[in-house]
Amino acid sequence: MAQVAIPLVRVLDATGGTALRGQSGEEYSSVTIDSRAVAPGALFFAVKGDRFDGHDFAISAIAAGAHGIVVARGRGAAFDHDCTVIEVDDPVRALGALAAAHRQAMAQLEVVAITGSNGKTTTKEMVASILSAAAGGDAVLKTEGNLNNHLGVPLTLLRLHEGHRYAVVEMGMSNLGEIAYLTGLARPDVAVVVSVAGVHVETLGSIENVARAKAEIFAGLDEDGIAIYPATESLLLPYLGALAHKMTFGPKAVSPTVAYDEVKPGPTGLDLRLHLAGVTSSAGIDAHLPLIGGHNASNAAAAACVALALDVGEGSILDGLATVKPAKHRAQLMQVGSYTVLDDCYNAAPNSMRAALDSLAEITPPGAQKIAVLGDMLELGPQSAQLHADIGEYAAERVDYLITLGPQSVAMNEAARPRLGDRMLHTEDPKDAADKICEVGRAGDVVLVKASRGLRLERVIDALTAVCQRPRGGDHEAPGPGPGREEES
Repeated sequence: MAQVAIPLVRVLDATGGTALRGQSGEEYSSVTIDSRAVAPGALFFAVKGDRFDGHDFAISAIAAGAHGIVVARGRGAAFDHDCTVIEVDDPVRALGALAAAHRQAMAQLEVVAITGSNGKTTTKEMVASILSAAAGGDAVLKTEGNLNNHLGVPLTLLRLHEGHRYAVVEMGMSNLGEIAYLTGLARPDVAVVVSVAGVHVETLGSIENVARAKAEIFAGLDEDGIAIYPATESLLLPYLGALAHKMTFGPKAVSPTVAYDEVKPGPTGLDLRLHLAGVTSSAGIDAHLPLIGGHNASNAAAAACVALALDVGEGSILDGLATVKPAKHRAQLMQVGSYTVLDDCYNAAPNSMRAALDSLAEITPPGAQKIAVLGDMLELGPQSAQLHADIGEYAAERVDYLITLGPQSVAMNEAARPRLGDRMLHTEDPKDAADKICEVGRAGDVVLVKASRGLRLERVIDALTAVCQRPRGGDHEAPGPGPGREEES
């Protein structure tokens, strides 16, 4: 298997840096900004953030095996160690510049860049799974975790090696100009906007500006690059006129490049039919996704559209979709005691909240209760209270019990009360939420947990797990297994 190899000369040329010490033929096997994640042979960038200064940890990085450190000009003399020391004007910008140069050095690579208000991580996982089915897992690099910002994207690109044929790079943003910077580093061959919704309106001011910010991903395409976007998303149209190659995805009724219909969600995943223009017959092809929620039909069509753009065949599309796995805290089914928990607590916005509530209804078996634990949706701007109230009303029509956490979700709670009455709780304590689930829940019930990342609502799942693991005779008895219920993974 090929290994990452970043020569010192590439670092100096890309960053305009000055080597205070070092050997001209030196190479680095990885790049990091975290002194706790240093591997032998690494290059450590001393990045300064709002709450930390990487220069304070550079000596620890050297002790852990870093062969080189990149520091701000004027600060290199402080590190008189047996290690290459490179001074640059700005370590953050230098990290991006090196990533761009390293990406350009990969001659055989095809890059897919993906953004969207909702669904970008799931679509990224689908695309990577399809490409792995076509070329093998070792040939595909993908964004890991939440490394989708001005630090994460460069770190992802700097994991590239000569054995990679594809890179699937997720891009996030909270303001204008951010995706333009990231796409300038990645120089994608295929750029995808999965969705446009009222997320980050607090900083961007309007959904029109959200579309403008997302459309920046197309700016990194060259004349042969392919733009992919929802066929129903008119807000993106002003930014697509100059692009020569465009593909769309969406429901069959709107006649996109890749269409879907016959969507059948259930507790073991999603069945749907895909129609690939110029590839499949009018009947389409049947696909299965081991993911929860009918909304994933659109994400699957987006991923299939990427495959079509890269000349990947329908067999790999079907195999990749059938084997994709959900990212952590994104619509993951898990068993906690006798409850099935739908862990979707990585993030939330109005559209994704509705989709998650629909999923809860789709997977709950007859006779079981639907319990929703919902928290604040952040960065929604001046309409936040109304948007939370709208979700409260939507939830009240679909759940048997609603638990809300966070100051903004008070509006959600109040809007649901006319329908749910006393079948609700608002709290600021995850343990209270877990205790309430055990109080009202029955074996076999399904519990949805969802909020914006800032709420860290996985604490409710942790608290529920702790309650369910208590021995009988404690404050609460751990719920026993329901009759005839098999555990779901």
